[in-house]
This record gives sequence, structure tokens and C-alpha cells, in this order.
Amino acid sequence: MPKIRYLTAGDKAIVLEFENKINKETNLLVRKIYYCISKKNIEGIK
Repeated sequence: MPKIRYLTAGDKAIVLEFENKINKETNLLVRKIYYCISKKNIEGIK
């Protein structure tokens, strides 16, 4: 599993930094995280 760095981005967003390369594993992880975040009603994240 790639190392992920979590950063705040203003008052309504977060930035997740992944590896400095594109591969199927990282792409799938990004899509899964996006799906999970978009389905939750997390206060402060839009």
C-alpha cells in the first residue's frame, strides 16, 4: 500500500498526496477514497 500524506487545504478541503507515479493500485486506492468521502457527510469537507 502506498504511503499517503494528508494535508488541509483551506477550510473545506483536504489534499491526499500519494506516490509520485501512476499505477493501477494507486488509481484504485484514489477512487475508493473518493467514493468513501463523497458518500459520507463529513462536516467541513465538500
